[in-house]
This record gives sequence, structure tokens and C-alpha cells, in this order.
Amino acid sequence: MAVSRSGSARAAGHAAVIEALRREGPTTRTELERMTGLGRKIISERVQELLDKSLVTEGELARSTGGRMPRRIGFRPEVGLVGVVEMNVHHVTLGLTDLGGQVLVLRQIDAEVSAGPAAAVELVADGMIAVLEEVGHALDELWGIGVGVLAPVDRRRGSILPGRLFARSAMAGWDGYPVRDRLHELLGRSVWVDNEVNLMALGEVRSGRARGFSDVVFAKLGPSVGGGLVVGGRLQHGKAAAGEIGHLVVPHDEPRPCWCGGRGCLDTFVNDTVLLAEAGGVHGSVAELSRSATAGDPGAVAVLRRAGSRVGAVLADVVTLLDPSLLLVGGTLVDDDEIVLSAIKAAIADEGISVAAEGLLVEHSHLSDRAGLVGAAAMVVDELFSPAVLGVWLDDGRPVGRLDALVRTR
Repeated sequence: MAVSRSGSARAAGHAAVIEALRREGPTTRTELERMTGLGRKIISERVQELLDKSLVTEGELARSTGGRMPRRIGFRPEVGLVGVVEMNVHHVTLGLTDLGGQVLVLRQIDAEVSAGPAAAVELVADGMIAVLEEVGHALDELWGIGVGVLAPVDRRRGSILPGRLFARSAMAGWDGYPVRDRLHELLGRSVWVDNEVNLMALGEVRSGRARGFSDVVFAKLGPSVGGGLVVGGRLQHGKAAAGEIGHLVVPHDEPRPCWCGGRGCLDTFVNDTVLLAEAGGVHGSVAELSRSATAGDPGAVAVLRRAGSRVGAVLADVVTLLDPSLLLVGGTLVDDDEIVLSAIKAAIADEGISVAAEGLLVEHSHLSDRAGLVGAAAMVVDELFSPAVLGVWLDDGRPVGRLDALVRTR
């Protein structure tokens, strides 16, 4: 399974070409030289090898800069399938994408996170097989599976962060659970796992509103609260829990005890259960609460405006610290809800340092509930086309059945 030094250099060249094509779209060999820093001979060889493996295509003519007109080289996202999974509090969304993150099919199945990880992962495995059968694909057509979970992740092991972090939450029993290894046992495919909000941020950066932005904060509001951070164009993980805005303290309010052991955490003020209780228990869901507010119900408006102000007060500190260009908000609390978004903007303007708050774009997530699934696909494809992994499977033309030992060591 080891790759020689010359093989590593070759794989690095292939990976650089693929990365440029995924990032910039179809382009010429000359432009690939500029984007990758590789010489003309190396680019010619690597492109031809990728053409031979049907991973790229040679398409339309580009404008000539002298001499004959060159042809554009493009990545072929349709050659492989990726399974994508997003675990939530009361359901699991799963589906298939191509290698470009284009969602081909989605299904949602009921699954209570409080029932424990073993039951949830078995439902995911059964659901993935059912979706493949439904659309006429076989399991061995999957190049990999990306999974987003409601927890910090040990990404090297593909497991939930160990410890007793969730002992007082609905995720009791998930600590240290080997999501990657168990799903691999059930499906026999390579699996990568990350926090679901990290994947939402990654999805927006690759295919959504955040594309082209270097510094982005993504806030998920509902059913629980979480965040993802992109700094310098790269998704940030820290040791494991970068972006956990749900456990930053809300200023100006009497602290409430949180399941994490802290007091005054944002999640204790704006999760779905708390908001519905504040509204008097007359609404069955946050979506219904939002509809009532839009229709002019003063009680519903007050609940949502107060929630937005609390979120904005916390995010004002995040904005002051990181100075991002774009803040995206998604989740059940803010789906197309201008009341909450306006309150967030006002609180950031009032409480954030002016040099960071001025010029900051604060918008709804464009990909909405698909952001995490698009991000899960991007995570898998990033790994598949990284030099270390690509060098293992490129000669075969597809990674299926080639990566198990290597993935377990990354």
C-alpha cells in the first residue's frame, strides 16, 4: 500500500491538477501550469494520464494566445458516486451526489439521536442501501461516504470525541463511538466523518454563497446551535471543537445551566425546545412559530426578535475576534425569517467593534438544509484526491476496495 517517493511526486502532480480543475472549472494546459506551478512537460503528462483514466475530459476550444487554439481540460464529476449523511436530533438525511457535490437523490428517515449511536448507524446503512437500490445503483459504485454528526469529532479515527461530554444531553452514549469503523463494517466502503456544522460551512464555501470568500462564519440555529469557521480559505477544526458557538455565554441575561456543565450558553436560550416554551407552548414547531410571527402575532414576533438579539450579541464577539467578510446563518430558526436575521444584524452593529461590523455581510445560507450534504461530499472528494490517497488508487482508475487500510491510518 506504500507509495514510493517518485510515485508520491507523480500523485502530487495529479492531485494539483484535479484541485485546480475542481476549484476553477475547465481551463487550458497553459493555465494549469500557472495555477499549479508545474512545468509544461509535467502538466502534459499528468493531464494525459488523467484523460486515460477518464477522470478529466478534453472539451471545447479556448481562445488562442498565439498558435493553434488550445482545448479546455475539465474535471469529470459524473464518473463516481458519493454517499452523504447528515444526522440530526430527530431524523437522518442521506443521499447520493456526484464528485462535484451535485445532489442526485435525497431521503429523510426518522431516527432519534437519543436512541443511541448503534441504532442510528444501522439505520444509515440500511437507508443507504435502499437509496442505491431505488435509483438503480450498486453499493460497489460508491467511491466513499461522508457523514456529518451532531458532535465534535476525532477526525483521524472517525469517532465521536471521547469523554463524558454528552452525559446530560440527548446524545448520552455517543461519547467515543466509532462511527466510521462501524459504518465501514456494515457497508464495506471508505467513510469520513466530521461535525455537521463544519460540513455546512464547507458546503457553502465550495458550492454556495461563501464561494470565493476567505474568512467566513457559519452559524446553525435550530434545533440546536452550532458553528463552523473558515479562516484563510480553510475550514478550522482546532483540536476538535472549533466553532462551538452554542457554548459561548449570552451577555445581559441571567445565566442558565447548560448540559455541558457551563452556565449562560447560547444553546440554553435559543434551541427549539426553549423557544417553543417561551412562546407559551401554543406552536408545534419553530416553523409554525415563524409563520405566526410573519402573520403579525406580537408574542411570536417578540420571541423571535429576542432570540435574534441573543444570537447577535454572541456573534458580535465572534465577529470582533475573527473579522470575517461573511456571516451565514442557517437552521430551523432562521430559514427565510427576516425577523431573526434583522435582530442578529442589529445586535452585531450595536455590540461588535465597528471596524469588524462595518461592511460585514450577514445573510441566510443559500444551500440551507443541503449545505451539510454538499459539504460531506466535498470532504470525501478532498480526501480521495489528496496526494497520499490518490497515489494508492489512480492506476486502478477508481478507489473502491483500495483504501481501507490507508483510511484507517489517516
